[in-house]
Amino acid sequence: MCQILSRAIFFDSFSQIQKEQAIKYLEAKKLFERISNKSEISRLIKVPNRTVQEWLNNTKKPIAIRQWEKLEQMNLVKLCIGHNNQFKLFIDLFAFLFGDGHLMKNLGGIQLCGNVNDLEKLKTKIEMLFGVPAKVTFGKQVGSIKKLRGNKLTEVEVNGYCGNLWVNSSALARLFYVLGVPKGDKVEQAFELPAWLMCSPEFVKKRFLGVLFGNELSLPKIRAKNAFGTIMFGMHKIEGYKSELILFLNQLRVLLKEFDVNTTKPQSEKVTCLKKSGAKSGKSYFLFKTNAKNILTFYNAIPLLYASLKQNKFDKMVKQIINAAKQYSKDWEIYDKAIELHLTGLGHTKIFRVMNLPKKYLYRLNAWIYYGNKPRFYDIRDFVENY
Repeated sequence: MCQILSRAIFFDSFSQIQKEQAIKYLEAKKLFERISNKSEISRLIKVPNRTVQEWLNNTKKPIAIRQWEKLEQMNLVKLCIGHNNQFKLFIDLFAFLFGDGHLMKNLGGIQLCGNVNDLEKLKTKIEMLFGVPAKVTFGKQVGSIKKLRGNKLTEVEVNGYCGNLWVNSSALARLFYVLGVPKGDKVEQAFELPAWLMCSPEFVKKRFLGVLFGNELSLPKIRAKNAFGTIMFGMHKIEGYKSELILFLNQLRVLLKEFDVNTTKPQSEKVTCLKKSGAKSGKSYFLFKTNAKNILTFYNAIPLLYASLKQNKFDKMVKQIINAAKQYSKDWEIYDKAIELHLTGLGHTKIFRVMNLPKKYLYRLNAWIYYGNKPRFYDIRDFVENY
């Protein structure tokens, strides 16, 4: 599988001075294999003698080297796209950081928000596979949102309880940054999905979407007559980066289309939020087409990960729809047989008599055969039969 990280790419994320120090360090180490005089090495690479002495005596190392070595200890320097547990955990955290996650602006670590039980599972994986400590906390989140409707400004208090997962690893944080995760406030910057992800195999995209939608997706309510309501995915962005957010949403729509999941074009809310910085932000979003076949295609293709409560709710909705659809299975059989007979030249009245159907089917056959209608839930019969 394709390797997505290199030392050169990693070093490029540091300042020019820090990058040059790392390169000089490696050069000094290479020269030391054949030159024992450290002062001579100092002259050759044009680095102060004291610094070279510390490097070659292993008492001090450039920050880029220290972080690279920490990634080596985590077995992440040869990170490749594949089915191994290391990469699966990487893509899980990568997706989380695009949703209810935060990559600290100084790249000091990462923070994820969610259900405590789901975060505890992640914590166990991080400590076991990456060998770095993580901490889960739970507490009350207090804040406010200022909304601007026309010229009217209102402030809404936001209170709730939330779990948080903290991983204080600069090396790990920089790894995510290097491979495409935005650092700091995601609302106040433009970002897109990296090329390596967009070109990844289907199983990678499936896992990425499963974690991201587990974070951010609003699930539908079951409408009257056992039909799915709207599923929406959206994000906020300051006004100057609205067009970039639309591009990001369209990237997600492209990935969903690969799983035959259909969505609407992105739209933007008219309500504007006012951030502490004074910048105005708004929400842009897309909707999932609400026909049952589309929602069930999504349900089957992309399980929601690290979102057990949301997935359980989705499971119950699907079960309700499937049970409602089963009541129409007799109509599906009659429809198939009627279409088969119609292809032999029979009209709906003749088919009605040949099949000896109840009176209510005379009108249904007319609609099915001549007007292109189908029995209710016919488009999801395969889901129902395989559920």
